[in-house]
Amino acid sequence: MILHFDQALVHRLLAHSAAASQHRATFGQAEPAPAGLWLVGDTGVYLMSNGVPGLYRDPNASSPNVVCYAREADPDTLDVDAADDAKRASFGRDDGVEFIAATDLLTALASYPPQIPVALDVTQETIGILLFKPAARPGKTGAVR
Repeated sequence: MILHFDQALVHRLLAHSAAASQHRATFGQAEPAPAGLWLVGDTGVYLMSNGVPGLYRDPNASSPNVVCYAREADPDTLDVDAADDAKRASFGRDDGVEFIAATDLLTALASYPPQIPVALDVTQETIGILLFKPAARPGKTGAVR
């Protein structure tokens, strides 16, 4: 399932991770972990920085972290059941966390014009970071996406 994430917020999360002196590893990931984002399937699907300390909404709070929900799986803007359906269709039934390296995201982000949401192709088995390709004009050949 293709999931779309706010580009400005993804950049903010990546900047936090890059500036952090330490990074949390996911279960089974080698230590020390590199800079990057976690793709989390929980209530909805969202990205968050793996930088330590975390990026908190309120600097005096210990949580919740600043997160970037996929617009297709955002329980803050969608009916909770719709967000959960999108989470299961993309991430699977189980909750979990997958690591995405900052270098991989930055390479893909370089192909996106400002304001265009970042697209990830998320399945239970794979996570693909999609490069931006402008739609072909009618009558022209070229990439559709």
